[in-house]
Amino acid sequence: THTSAIPVHDGYVLQHAIVKSPLGSDFLTGQCQQFLQDSGLEIVPPYMIKDKKEVAEGQPANGTKKSNLPEVTKSWQDYQVREVVRDFQQEVLQVHDAPYR
Repeated sequence: THTSAIPVHDGYVLQHAIVKSPLGSDFLTGQCQQFLQDSGLEIVPPYMIKDKKEVAEGQPANGTKKSNLPEVTKSWQDYQVREVVRDFQQEVLQVHDAPYR
């Protein structure tokens, strides 16, 4: 997950000048995560879920968490939460095709 800047001159890609940065993608993921948390949603990584129950559209999730979770580091927990947010971004969000004015 990164952002690329690919320069083109007369229809040809200037390979030597391609620049990649993880900052754009990480910024958008962080903004999305903050939005979900500000909306009152709890982001639960898959390793913490014991089972899930079907709910009607528009209803909050209904499931139970595992009770005997292994001890994990904060960095691994944060990574798992960000993976859930990235999955949400890929499946639900869309970038507008029209230019910004």
